[in-house]
Amino acid sequence: MLQPPAAHHDLAEENHHAHHQHANQTKARANSEAHVSFLLGDSNADGVVNAGDALQTRNRSGQATDANNFRSDLNADGVVNSGDTLIVRSRSGTALP
Repeated sequence: MLQPPAAHHDLAEENHHAHHQHANQTKARANSEAHVSFLLGDSNADGVVNAGDALQTRNRSGQATDANNFRSDLNADGVVNSGDTLIVRSRSGTALP
């Protein structure tokens, strides 16, 4: 048996609820905070510049920067190379708070 289509007021009520839900989500995002930290030389993103970063960067030397190794291209010249390794070594021992 076919069901009759929903009444117009039911659809209007659904649209009204959807609008309020969207407005509440937008308001929640407007009041949100995000904290971001960057540590130059931390190519493995563990919060400390150390031998692990130096090894990873050195092993990627000669590679063109891509989605897998972009953290090792510390001077952002498009290639992981000795310039990036020097940055890691000069920052060794630094850490995020």
